[in-house]
Amino acid sequence: MKNRKAIPDKGPTLTTWGATRAVSGSMHMLATGKHQILLDCGLNLEPNSQRRNDEFPFDPRDIDAVVLSHAHLDHSGNLPTLVKHGFHGPIYCTPATQSLLFPLLVDSAKVQTRKISTYQGDNSVLYNEYDVHQTLKLLKSIPYDCPLTPVDDAQCTFHDAGHVLGSALIHVQFSNGTRDRSLTFTGDLGRLSFPFLKPVSALPESDLIVSEATYGGRFHDNQPSLESKFASVVQRTIEQGGKVLIPAFSLGRVQLIVHTLMKLIRQGKLDKVPIYVDSPLAIEILQIMKEHLDLFASNISDVWNTKEEFLQADNVHYVLEANESTALAEDGQPCIIVASSGMGEGGRIINHMKHAIDDSRCTIILVSHQSSGSLGSRLLQPGPTVRFAGREWNKWAEVVQLQGFSGHADQGDLMQLLLPHVETGSRIKLVHGEETSMLALQYALNSGDSSQIQIAETGECAII
Repeated sequence: MKNRKAIPDKGPTLTTWGATRAVSGSMHMLATGKHQILLDCGLNLEPNSQRRNDEFPFDPRDIDAVVLSHAHLDHSGNLPTLVKHGFHGPIYCTPATQSLLFPLLVDSAKVQTRKISTYQGDNSVLYNEYDVHQTLKLLKSIPYDCPLTPVDDAQCTFHDAGHVLGSALIHVQFSNGTRDRSLTFTGDLGRLSFPFLKPVSALPESDLIVSEATYGGRFHDNQPSLESKFASVVQRTIEQGGKVLIPAFSLGRVQLIVHTLMKLIRQGKLDKVPIYVDSPLAIEILQIMKEHLDLFASNISDVWNTKEEFLQADNVHYVLEANESTALAEDGQPCIIVASSGMGEGGRIINHMKHAIDDSRCTIILVSHQSSGSLGSRLLQPGPTVRFAGREWNKWAEVVQLQGFSGHADQGDLMQLLLPHVETGSRIKLVHGEETSMLALQYALNSGDSSQIQIAETGECAII
């Protein structure tokens, strides 16, 4: 029996330990009165975050269960550290998330082993592949809309969040002898008007809704406008003999970009040019996606009749070996290269940028959120040079940002999902957003009751 501190019986509470005024490190503690459930256990991806990732503000041995919203590392990537520090309970997630966690966490462990610790401690890495495999043994998959009971006084249900494959919003109902209470944790919410995955489920009625606010105050381009801009930039670059480099996250964004490029070519809006997917992880994820085509929007099944055809064409090439990637970077022929990572902070895109950044014929298209300080954000800053890979480079390639490919709900989507609950009296806690985004969404949702719409603070405990 584990040695744990007694939990005061004051009814269900939520304590926010991550993703406060930031877009990574999602981690929220539910105390039911008798048990503790952790919602998400994400890596903090901000600079100099090693210590924050390695030191939990609670004893991992006291956690009864983890309920996971989705597989992105800012929501799942610190699970092996939690296990390394003594957590041995079940980790609940959707079946697709379970499939994705193996390649994503193994890849993360490999990245960890290459990192040099930013502080003096006993270990230079957060976790290794052994810790990942110990974590994977704890996974328990539960389909959408099927209630699960992680502890005897709480019931959880996953509903489709439409963000990435297998993503879920989590509805929690508590029963502890007093008035029943409920909470909805949105995880990351998908788009309402960009069909790639099935649409976001309606948020269940809840006493407290903990909502992401990544794109609060901002609006994405609609799909026709976005695709027109995308085709124009790509076609112009190809015609002038340059390469198009698209840094993209391996889960979700790479596949959406390839799908959109193939669609534009089929429609005659873009010349049929070579498309290279230079990300072994994205290729592995593609194989998992083929096993879950039922989670995609109906327009996807209309185009791809079988999983063997999914994102396959004679001009689409998947690059596995490092020597192939190197040769591609050195080849000066016009083409489109989609490679990780989405913020340009690592991965094979770096080598491609080294060969293209000072070529005025080339274009770098940023299609993901760019955190402050990331290479992507530095590329967007005015100035003739940019620093990466240990030196300054002439920034002669064109840099274009297209926000509309985001997998996150924008201000309009968030208002549509949340406002009905504000009107019926639910309290809203905003997480997973930079401060300006949270303030914009808080202002838009403001009901006149200053206590109803709040921005969560680190370590803040709220009674549900």
